[in-house]
Amino acid sequence: MAPQQGKANKASSDISSPVQDSISLIINNETYTVGPDVPPWTRLVDFIRYVVQAPGTKALCREGGCGVCTVVATVPDRESPGYNKTFSVQACQAMLYACAGWKIETIEGLGNRYTGYHPIQKALHGFYGTQCGFCSPGMIMTMYGQTKGSEPLTSAKVEASLDGNICRCTGYRPILDAFKSMTVDADPTLKERLVDIEEAYNGVCEKNGTNGCGACKGKEGGRCKKSVTDLLPLNPGKVQISFGSVRWFRPTNIDGMYSILRNIGTEEKYRIVVGNTGQGVFKNDGPYSAYISTDGIEELYITSVGVPLQLGANVSLTRAMELFHHMAETQPRYSYLEVLANHWQVVANVAVRNTGSWAGNLMLKHAHQGFQSDIFLTLLAAKAELTIGSAEDASTTYMSLEQFLRTDMFKKVILSVTLPPALHNTKLRTFKITPRAVNAHAYVNACFRMEVDPIDNFKVTHKPSILLGGINPNFIHATETENFLMGRRLTDQATVVEAAEILGREVQPDNHPQDASPAYRRSLSQALLYKTIVGFLANKVNPKLASAGPNIERPLSSGRQEFDMDREAWPVGEPLPKLESATQISGEATYLDDVPYLPNELHGALVQTTHANAKISHVDASEALRLKGVVTFVNAADIPGKNSFIATAGAYPDPVFVEERSKYAGQPVGLIVARDRDTAVRAAQMVVVSYEDVKKPVLTIEQALSEGGQDEIVTFAFNGTVEPAVLGDPEGQLEVAPHRLKGNLIQGSQYHLNMEPLAARVVPIEDGYDVYCTTQWPTETQATVAQVLGITANSSHQATADKVC
Repeated sequence: MAPQQGKANKASSDISSPVQDSISLIINNETYTVGPDVPPWTRLVDFIRYVVQAPGTKALCREGGCGVCTVVATVPDRESPGYNKTFSVQACQAMLYACAGWKIETIEGLGNRYTGYHPIQKALHGFYGTQCGFCSPGMIMTMYGQTKGSEPLTSAKVEASLDGNICRCTGYRPILDAFKSMTVDADPTLKERLVDIEEAYNGVCEKNGTNGCGACKGKEGGRCKKSVTDLLPLNPGKVQISFGSVRWFRPTNIDGMYSILRNIGTEEKYRIVVGNTGQGVFKNDGPYSAYISTDGIEELYITSVGVPLQLGANVSLTRAMELFHHMAETQPRYSYLEVLANHWQVVANVAVRNTGSWAGNLMLKHAHQGFQSDIFLTLLAAKAELTIGSAEDASTTYMSLEQFLRTDMFKKVILSVTLPPALHNTKLRTFKITPRAVNAHAYVNACFRMEVDPIDNFKVTHKPSILLGGINPNFIHATETENFLMGRRLTDQATVVEAAEILGREVQPDNHPQDASPAYRRSLSQALLYKTIVGFLANKVNPKLASAGPNIERPLSSGRQEFDMDREAWPVGEPLPKLESATQISGEATYLDDVPYLPNELHGALVQTTHANAKISHVDASEALRLKGVVTFVNAADIPGKNSFIATAGAYPDPVFVEERSKYAGQPVGLIVARDRDTAVRAAQMVVVSYEDVKKPVLTIEQALSEGGQDEIVTFAFNGTVEPAVLGDPEGQLEVAPHRLKGNLIQGSQYHLNMEPLAARVVPIEDGYDVYCTTQWPTETQATVAQVLGITANSSHQATADKVC
């Protein structure tokens, strides 16, 4: 959903006001003031869950990829002073201090059993759109954010808006049906169901969720008087907060930002904060000694809609896309911006695009040159020019995006970007080939820009731009192919074939396990060039080849579910709404990590290996133990029982903590125990694990067998035997089979990706321990706890969280 203008904000920013050491924000109509006792790196999601104690806002990936933390924010519109805008935000990415002056709505504030449910909540409940319910609050808040836009809600908009929300249970059909039922172009059958759902709520008191108490009769026209305070965001001034050696700054103009940067030490690591969405891509950047929020600098939000088009550095991807669409519709020489807008539509997801800035994305590319930045590639194809400001002398420099990558940006900032109009007959085509349509990094992303003469068989009149990402950190231009195509005609088949061959030679992809194979990426680059040329030629190509040009457009999804019922057995078998769905749609369903902490409860964070198949030579936790709030560090030597997760489910041990050699990267070495989660996580990163005898990791079954791993194969996990479980007579059936196939079938691994985070809580009691665990196998968990602690199984009282999905 695009951020939109809202009500006038009467509180204006006072740049001359004194520096504040706290910020204020509003959450569910309650004002919270946050001062120096809260660390600057605190995320909004943690503040909402643990301070506001509104656990309906979930936390899972902490990368902006799953959507369970989605909330809706109303903020001052810096581009239009005096107005507000409202949009969805992923709270796991938003830094708390960057939310100064924001008004936040969570699922609890939207509706519940006491105050009544919002129509979106009712729809999801009535369409049976919940199963485990962990994703439901985020789904609802995303859709609620969509309703805050000025454009009508359509079925296409519903599908596009859920690009950052994952569901692992329902298959999405009932969720999409629920939300589509509220659109202007909804299928009539969906609208009829929505009417039935609304009627089911008639007569229910919006105040207490019952059939009414009678106390409201005769008051407010017979309607329940709900307390809704129409608070507008506060408009903060300059802020400087110190937490130990870490500082948070919020300047209100560019000169103020320059002054802060000049005082940054040469060895300090600082972060300029806009949307903070980049931490989801490179989570290990940091730690930082200073954070500089540019939210209060209105100059960085300025847009100049004309020729040329100029965007300030703080302009979000969503706002930039709005301007691209506008310019493409009103300025013929900017029609190419429609291509950029469509490409940016598949960058990250709605909530990320609402807060993330184009300049922040470029700074990610600057810091990590191997990053397949779609923003960098498309702006380069548009021949954009950056304006860079230097804090040292307040000077400005204009440069291309490729110059920018070579520029030392220490104490420098991007101020704006300028996009020029295109020449007549400019053709632009962009691609992003990914594992899934949206919210994913590209195998290869590409931009092809050519100025051609259609009358002269599409002769390339200027040097084209062939830009490819995802090849290797140093590859941007396919220079040899560009030079070859200059002055040639695209209608010539031999020219196209030779261009593809040249491109295949100069594209040399690097080889990393997480990437698609080099051969695939090289072949893909050639295919995209061919697809581009066929698309440019349109009806000039052989009709048999024309289908290679356009992209395949996926239509709106649709589906139908029917419930069978034995009428003679009625009411047995009659479909009924799921009772717990009402608590799931309102964020009132309690999952293990939602349970309030007990007094003096400690928190653990695992220290994990960074090398697979390596000998652990030394573990140094001394620095971590000096961190305030850390209680202890435990490892394999501290286990009183057997160091294995496997109790009855296998023949071979799986160590809780590594003893000598690591078997995989990420294997637990030990556990930091601290007085709060944040301290535990930070301390775990301070533990230094040293390695020796590092060997090549074993990554496939074939490699394991060749390494002598035959003796560790367990074929039947439930009883730990190596004998296979045989059902029927497979050998006999093969003997009489009329046809036989011989060969190898290889299937890759797949991560389970449960939505609710794996977690456990242990409460010591008089005769043992109460263990709360997100497990689907409580008996094995109980046996494992007893085995590791060296206690009897009946001393471990297993309380299983049954909402694991």
